Amino acid sequence: MKNKHFAGIIIMALTFTSLSCGISRKKEQEKPKEVLPKIETLKDVADNDNKRVMIEGIYTQIDIRLKKENPAVKYTGQVAIKLQDNTNVFIYPPTSPESIRPKKEIKEMQDQQVRIVGMIFKNMPQSDLVKSKLPPAIQSSPYITYVEKIELVNPLPPKKSKRVTTK
Repeated sequence: MKNKHFAGIIIMALTFTSLSCGISRKKEQEKPKEVLPKIETLKDVADNDNKRVMIEGIYTQIDIRLKKENPAVKYTGQVAIKLQDNTNVFIYPPTSPESIRPKKEIKEMQDQQVRIVGMIFKNMPQSDLVKSKLPPAIQSSPYITYVEKIELVNPLPPKKSKRVTTK
Protein backbone atom coordinates (compact mmCIF):
# COMPACT_ATOMS: atom_id res chain seq x y z
CA MET A 1 0.00 0.00 0.00
CA LYS A 2 2.84 2.40 0.86
CA ASN A 3 4.54 1.72 -2.50
CA LYS A 4 1.36 2.53 -4.46
CA HIS A 5 0.85 5.75 -2.50
CA PHE A 6 4.51 6.72 -2.97
CA ALA A 7 4.33 5.95 -6.74
CA GLY A 8 1.23 8.14 -7.04
CA ILE A 9 2.99 11.05 -5.36
CA ILE A 10 5.98 10.70 -7.71
CA ILE A 11 3.72 10.62 -10.79
CA MET A 12 1.88 13.74 -9.62
CA ALA A 13 5.17 15.54 -8.92
CA LEU A 14 6.56 14.66 -12.36
CA THR A 15 3.34 15.78 -14.07
CA PHE A 16 3.35 19.10 -12.19
CA THR A 17 7.06 19.64 -13.00
CA SER A 18 6.57 18.99 -16.71
CA LEU A 19 3.55 21.31 -16.83
CA SER A 20 5.35 24.11 -15.01
CA CYS A 21 8.38 23.76 -17.31
CA GLY A 22 6.07 24.20 -20.30
CA ILE A 23 4.60 27.33 -18.73
CA SER A 24 8.02 28.88 -18.05
CA ARG A 25 9.18 28.11 -21.60
CA LYS A 26 6.06 29.79 -22.97
CA LYS A 27 6.77 32.88 -20.86
CA GLU A 28 10.34 33.00 -22.21
CA GLN A 29 9.06 32.89 -25.78
CA GLU A 30 6.60 35.72 -25.13
CA LYS A 31 9.29 38.20 -24.03
CA PRO A 32 9.15 41.35 -26.19
CA LYS A 33 12.13 42.08 -28.40
CA GLU A 34 14.58 44.63 -27.03
CA VAL A 35 14.33 47.96 -28.83
CA LEU A 36 17.82 49.35 -29.35
CA PRO A 37 18.60 53.02 -29.99
CA LYS A 38 19.09 53.57 -33.73
CA ILE A 39 22.21 55.53 -34.64
CA GLU A 40 21.89 57.68 -37.78
CA THR A 41 23.87 60.86 -36.95
CA LEU A 42 26.77 62.09 -34.82
CA LYS A 43 24.24 63.53 -32.35
CA ASP A 44 22.79 60.01 -31.92
CA VAL A 45 26.31 58.74 -31.20
CA ALA A 46 26.85 61.40 -28.51
CA ASP A 47 23.44 60.71 -26.95
CA ASN A 48 24.14 56.97 -26.75
CA ASP A 49 27.84 56.88 -25.86
CA ASN A 50 28.88 53.62 -24.20
CA LYS A 51 25.52 51.92 -24.92
CA ARG A 52 24.35 48.91 -26.88
CA VAL A 53 22.88 50.22 -30.14
CA MET A 54 21.92 49.47 -33.72
CA ILE A 55 23.66 51.43 -36.48
CA GLU A 56 22.44 51.74 -40.05
CA GLY A 57 24.63 53.22 -42.73
CA ILE A 58 26.87 52.54 -45.72
CA TYR A 59 29.69 50.01 -45.26
CA THR A 60 32.88 51.79 -46.45
CA GLN A 61 36.58 50.93 -46.44
CA ILE A 62 38.77 53.66 -44.94
CA ASP A 63 42.40 54.53 -45.66
CA ILE A 64 43.76 55.23 -42.15
CA ARG A 65 47.28 56.32 -43.07
CA LEU A 66 48.55 59.65 -41.80
CA LYS A 67 50.41 60.47 -45.03
CA LYS A 68 48.45 59.48 -48.10
CA GLU A 69 51.30 59.20 -50.53
CA ASN A 70 52.30 56.47 -52.91
CA PRO A 71 49.75 54.98 -53.51
CA ALA A 72 47.20 57.76 -53.16
CA VAL A 73 44.65 55.35 -51.62
CA LYS A 74 45.50 52.17 -49.78
CA TYR A 75 42.94 50.02 -48.00
CA THR A 76 44.21 47.62 -45.35
CA GLY A 77 40.87 46.22 -44.17
CA GLN A 78 39.63 48.91 -41.79
CA VAL A 79 35.98 49.74 -42.30
CA ALA A 80 33.58 52.44 -41.13
CA ILE A 81 29.86 52.86 -41.42
CA LYS A 82 28.95 56.18 -43.05
CA LEU A 83 25.91 57.66 -41.32
CA GLN A 84 23.26 59.96 -42.84
CA ASP A 85 25.27 63.06 -41.85
CA ASN A 86 28.49 61.57 -43.37
CA THR A 87 29.96 60.71 -39.95
CA ASN A 88 32.19 57.63 -40.11
CA VAL A 89 31.73 55.11 -37.29
CA PHE A 90 34.62 52.64 -37.31
CA ILE A 91 34.02 48.96 -36.76
CA TYR A 92 36.43 48.60 -33.81
CA PRO A 93 39.24 51.13 -33.24
CA PRO A 94 41.75 51.04 -36.13
CA THR A 95 44.51 49.99 -33.71
CA SER A 96 42.57 46.82 -32.77
CA PRO A 97 43.18 43.55 -34.68
CA GLU A 98 39.38 43.13 -34.99
CA SER A 99 39.27 46.33 -37.08
CA ILE A 100 40.73 44.43 -40.04
CA ARG A 101 37.58 42.97 -41.50
CA PRO A 102 37.46 39.65 -43.38
CA LYS A 103 37.93 40.01 -47.15
CA LYS A 104 34.72 38.04 -47.78
CA GLU A 105 32.74 40.46 -45.59
CA ILE A 106 34.24 43.49 -47.38
CA LYS A 107 33.47 42.03 -50.81
CA GLU A 108 29.87 41.25 -49.84
CA MET A 109 29.06 44.50 -48.03
CA GLN A 110 31.22 47.25 -49.61
CA ASP A 111 29.15 50.35 -50.47
CA GLN A 112 25.92 48.74 -49.27
CA GLN A 113 23.44 49.68 -46.55
CA VAL A 114 24.15 47.60 -43.42
CA ARG A 115 22.82 47.20 -39.90
CA ILE A 116 25.20 46.53 -37.00
CA VAL A 117 24.46 45.78 -33.36
CA GLY A 118 27.12 46.49 -30.74
CA MET A 119 28.46 49.02 -28.21
CA ILE A 120 29.09 52.57 -29.49
CA PHE A 121 31.74 54.97 -28.24
CA LYS A 122 32.04 58.59 -29.36
CA ASN A 123 35.86 58.76 -29.20
CA MET A 124 38.76 56.41 -29.79
CA PRO A 125 40.36 54.96 -26.63
CA GLN A 126 43.12 57.36 -25.51
CA SER A 127 45.48 54.49 -24.62
CA ASP A 128 45.43 53.38 -28.26
CA LEU A 129 46.01 56.90 -29.59
CA VAL A 130 49.23 57.38 -27.63
CA LYS A 131 50.75 54.33 -29.37
CA SER A 132 49.36 55.04 -32.83
CA LYS A 133 50.08 57.54 -35.53
CA LEU A 134 46.51 57.98 -36.72
CA PRO A 135 45.39 61.16 -38.44
CA PRO A 136 43.55 63.61 -36.13
CA ALA A 137 40.25 63.09 -37.97
CA ILE A 138 40.38 59.39 -37.16
CA GLN A 139 41.53 60.01 -33.59
CA SER A 140 38.31 61.85 -32.84
CA SER A 141 36.04 59.42 -34.70
CA PRO A 142 33.38 57.27 -33.04
CA TYR A 143 33.55 53.49 -33.19
CA ILE A 144 31.47 50.42 -32.48
CA THR A 145 32.83 47.40 -30.63
CA TYR A 146 31.49 44.16 -29.13
CA VAL A 147 29.85 43.64 -32.53
CA GLU A 148 27.08 41.05 -32.30
CA LYS A 149 25.98 41.07 -35.93
CA ILE A 150 26.45 42.80 -39.24
CA GLU A 151 23.80 42.32 -41.89
CA LEU A 152 22.78 43.82 -45.20
CA VAL A 153 19.65 45.98 -44.99
CA ASN A 154 18.64 45.89 -48.66
CA PRO A 155 20.97 43.47 -50.44
CA LEU A 156 21.62 44.27 -54.07
CA PRO A 157 20.83 41.47 -56.52
CA PRO A 158 23.88 39.46 -57.60
CA LYS A 159 25.71 40.97 -60.55
CA LYS A 160 25.06 39.18 -63.82
CA SER A 161 28.13 38.22 -65.72
CA LYS A 162 28.32 39.52 -69.27
CA ARG A 163 28.71 36.58 -71.57
CA VAL A 164 29.80 37.07 -75.12
CA THR A 165 28.20 34.64 -77.52
CA THR A 166 29.48 33.96 -80.97
CA LYS A 167 27.52 32.59 -83.89
